[in-house]
Amino acid sequence: MAKKQKILAIGAHPDDIEYYAGATLSRFSAIGYDVTYIIATDGEKGGDPRMRIAELERAGHILGVKRYVYLKYPDGELEYNIKLLKEKILKIILAERPNIIFSFDPHNQFVVHKDFHPDHRALAVSVVDVALIDATLAGVRRPKLWLYNPYRFNRKNNFRLHILKKFLALGEYKSQNVKDATRTEKFRLY
Repeated sequence: MAKKQKILAIGAHPDDIEYYAGATLSRFSAIGYDVTYIIATDGEKGGDPRMRIAELERAGHILGVKRYVYLKYPDGELEYNIKLLKEKILKIILAERPNIIFSFDPHNQFVVHKDFHPDHRALAVSVVDVALIDATLAGVRRPKLWLYNPYRFNRKNNFRLHILKKFLALGEYKSQNVKDATRTEKFRLY
């Protein structure tokens, strides 16, 4: 029997993953991939953390997420915890041995898309460093990296049927202003 394919989708805050990769992850889940979310903070600077985590889990359920890992760093402070953040991510990669990791693009996310959130930058660099260098040195087969918002698209997939699920998942974030987000081109691309 073939081993189940695993995906780790890593976000700094609740709603990052759905916004940037909701349709894509819905499709992978539908074809049998085991999707795990890793959330670095509970997003407390954007609202009640308990509410945001509950919204995240409802949204993830819609997309077929199987498991959630919460790293519990303070919102807005990932850049001050890079060493520990990398250690935690490496430990999860070594335990899970994912085939694909989704996370922010450390090179283009911030120049092209004007995303200057320090948590997104810190997470992007940490994930790519760990996945490409540390995990490989530890003997793990290097997972594929699918990065949010690349400067230039490197693949084209038809996820049209999964856009609705992404819309429904984002709709679970009642504490956030996601209605405007659903009208953007970025919403339809991922």
